[in-house]
Amino acid sequence: MNRLRMVTICLLAMMAASLSVKAQEVTISLLPGWTWISYPGTEPVDIVTAFGSFTPMEGDVIESQFGIVNYIEGEWLGDFNQFYPGYGYLYYSNRPMTVLVTFNVQQPDPQGDVPVGAINGLFSVSATQQVYFSQGNLQYQASTDTWRFAENQWDFLGNDNRNISSTYSGWIDLFGWGTSGWDCGNTYYHPWDSNNSSGSHYGRPGAGDLIGAYANADWGVYNPISNGGNTTNRWRTLLREEWNYVFYTRSTVSGIRYAKAQVNDVNGVILLPDDWTTDTYNLSNADDGDVDYSCNIISATDWTTLENAGAVFLPAAGYRFGTTVGHFGTCGYYWSASYFNSSYACLLSFKPASASTANASNRSYGRSVRVVCPVE
Repeated sequence: MNRLRMVTICLLAMMAASLSVKAQEVTISLLPGWTWISYPGTEPVDIVTAFGSFTPMEGDVIESQFGIVNYIEGEWLGDFNQFYPGYGYLYYSNRPMTVLVTFNVQQPDPQGDVPVGAINGLFSVSATQQVYFSQGNLQYQASTDTWRFAENQWDFLGNDNRNISSTYSGWIDLFGWGTSGWDCGNTYYHPWDSNNSSGSHYGRPGAGDLIGAYANADWGVYNPISNGGNTTNRWRTLLREEWNYVFYTRSTVSGIRYAKAQVNDVNGVILLPDDWTTDTYNLSNADDGDVDYSCNIISATDWTTLENAGAVFLPAAGYRFGTTVGHFGTCGYYWSASYFNSSYACLLSFKPASASTANASNRSYGRSVRVVCPVE
């Protein structure tokens, strides 16, 4: 629904403030006649719950692109019964004066509901879904069949991945696509598999993402993560379109989404949460994948400030081909749960002068995995 007539300039300030993802309640002003309002939550909420203790006047009206509802004899009746995230609404009040209304938002406080093993920032991966990123890249120890997250966001294992095998007592962090350990019906599905004869032998056979009947091929779905809640079905890998949404589509308070950087002497990419404000830390060349990592040099001490504000860091952990490891410290390659064709899968990649969510790789290559925990 589109309207050309502006009701009042002051409503713009109210609507901008209502976008804070940490808000539990938002106070809005309902003017006599028409008022623009927005619903800033992350989940739909019924109209009665949203307005809490506020009692509308007989004949009040709410319009949206979904239709019209009218307040008649104590009930909202009409074309819809819920407010939806990201949409605007027009409220017609029959009261002769302006009233303040406490608008209830169905959204968790990110500081109070952060999952074990997660960074406390909320990231939109679609118009209706937010997630928490894990505290570090996924790591695996074959000798004990144990999964964990890296202790620090900048940690990666580099040449240790040369030792990949079913009995290796060290840790690895570069995996073939879909190698969660669940038998998906393909030749190679173990996290220690390193055969590089054909990408078609890895992950879900043929065409299809690591979802639905093949969701267990996703590392985070199938495996308990020892320092990430230690239960199955808690984490998952982003789809290609979700990586794209994080980098290029979502709205943030600051208007910026990512920046290339060198954190604690490690090259990589910083992802900024939805509620990031520029006064938290001044980052140069934000949302520009074509710049070098050196545009932002951040010490471990300064990184604490960014991490406490919900920032995520993806280190340039390189790749593995068979038992050969390369590009670590220079390039980052992060799997998505999306297939490209029967031999290739989609991934996020970044290099000293580029960053892209639109690339694909042979499934047999070892790549980094950074999982997320969806907000319920």
